[in-house]
Amino acid sequence: MKKFPSFFDVWRNSGYTPLQTMGLSALVLPSISSAVTVAIYIVKGHERSTLPQSIVIFSLLFCVFGIVIYLFPLLQKYRILLSVFKTGVEVKGEILEQYFIVDSGYITYQYNFDGQNYRCTDHVLRTRENKALIPGKFVVVILDRDDHKIAFVKEAYL
Repeated sequence: MKKFPSFFDVWRNSGYTPLQTMGLSALVLPSISSAVTVAIYIVKGHERSTLPQSIVIFSLLFCVFGIVIYLFPLLQKYRILLSVFKTGVEVKGEILEQYFIVDSGYITYQYNFDGQNYRCTDHVLRTRENKALIPGKFVVVILDRDDHKIAFVKEAYL
């Protein structure tokens, strides 16, 4: 069994943040716009070489901007998650709530550490592993040694 989650595991299991959704829009809309513009030029009988360069540059800039917006929160979460998995403490926790709309949602769980109860919510995608995290199920929670409010359900990422 793996000890640490890979970037792909985090990408596959993390729910989309509003910033990431905006990043996907910044990727998709200019790409569609560019494809339609090129198609219109070709259908009207123009050569691709006469396509205004500003449209191509504008679309490429938006795509790069979208990729950065999409990946930044994901890389931040991966960095934190990897740090917690490397140096964190494992405790027993319980799933309190699971909620999904279409493909993304969240799981809420609680755990006890040093006599204090903590409650966390993690945004996740609907995967087979995450659907199995039903309310009442006991799970292994890995929490940060320094900040006990930062925690992750181990089963969701490995």
